Amino acid sequence: VVVEEYMKKQINILNDTILSLGSKAVGMILFMATDIMIARFLSTESYDEWSFFYAIITMCYWLVWFGINESVRVFVAKERKNIKRQNSNIRIGIKLRLLISGLFLLLFTIASIVFIFVEPSKNLRYPHLKELFVCGSLLCFANSLLEYFKAVFIGLVKFKNIFILTLAEFGGYFIFGVGCLVISKNIIGLGIGYIIAIWNAALIGSILLKKYLRESKCQYADSEYEKTIRWSIFKYAMPIFVVSIGSLLLTEMDSLMLGVMSETGEIGAYSIAKSLMGKLTHVNLAICTSTMTVFAVLTKENVNRMRKTFHKIMLGNVAVMLLICVAVLLFGPYVIRILYGVEYSKSGIVIIYLIPYYCGYAITIFMSALLDYQEKAKQRVPIYFAMILLNFILNMLFIPRYGAIGAAIATDFSLLPYLVGLIFLSYKVFKEKE
Repeated sequence: VVVEEYMKKQINILNDTILSLGSKAVGMILFMATDIMIARFLSTESYDEWSFFYAIITMCYWLVWFGINESVRVFVAKERKNIKRQNSNIRIGIKLRLLISGLFLLLFTIASIVFIFVEPSKNLRYPHLKELFVCGSLLCFANSLLEYFKAVFIGLVKFKNIFILTLAEFGGYFIFGVGCLVISKNIIGLGIGYIIAIWNAALIGSILLKKYLRESKCQYADSEYEKTIRWSIFKYAMPIFVVSIGSLLLTEMDSLMLGVMSETGEIGAYSIAKSLMGKLTHVNLAICTSTMTVFAVLTKENVNRMRKTFHKIMLGNVAVMLLICVAVLLFGPYVIRILYGVEYSKSGIVIIYLIPYYCGYAITIFMSALLDYQEKAKQRVPIYFAMILLNFILNMLFIPRYGAIGAAIATDFSLLPYLVGLIFLSYKVFKEKE
């Protein structure tokens, strides 16, 4: 019986990993196909403008998330043995999600209107930015809902639903985004296509969640528990939100600074390389997502076994990471030149410089997940912002002189103190449970 239970558990982990990897693979392929089509249909100047806008809107995504999605994911995962409490966490989470997303939608809409009327003249470098910002308000609202559904299904270990949502989102970008761009022959059409795609994916997410709740007979905990847990979810979201601000700065600061401080073509070249490398980290993130949920429950009795499990997961992750590094080093520049065209050849050079960043990120996501599941997210706030500050300083030094390559070097070196800090904090987590 024990052997059968162990085998069943291992098969479930394998299935979850395959589905998680599959969703990331589908997302990566569809993202690349969409980005290639956008780069091919737009001029270099228009692709620069789209990259600059998308860097800004990605930062807005992190703000609107407000830490709620990740907080709910943790609380849902912790209550896997109590369906009533788990469902209550989901219900409270969606109410918080709608409230905060609605407030940000109102704020961004007002800001977009003010931006249009306060500065009526066209920006010569980014002439369509104002119209794109109007699209951005709707993108942010729908994205926050979609990411909430993904977070809940991760907590529920429903990776089939993650696969469906990933296919709907990135497939939608390809079909509606590229389709509207081809029809309109305008960058605004691309923005409208993205809105259609992400709202469609969010709608599918709501249908899948309603289906799950019906199947669990919509059982909820008592109102006293819901009052208590509402504050707990919101309270734990705060340190995650603070770290998220750091994440958005780290992720898009370099693109924004390139868009302002560098010559035309630099932000496009950097955006392609950074996006492709970022999508490659999704392979490691898929492994992390499917394996790290078990660390929500870490006790004195299971600490030694869980430490060994963590080490095994990390070894497997490093092996995958090294294979990807070799592939990027050997084929990255050639693939970019073939897919995007010779005008983006510089991206092939930049992606080589971003290999150290990829390695550091692929390792830190596992240690970050460990701390998050143990409700210790606030412990990584100081080292995270030290990394942000270092990245800003290095960007100021390197971007004016080296452009996209300078931004890549700055990103690589800024990640080092964060990596060292997380190694220490992860060791401390296991040590405290002994």
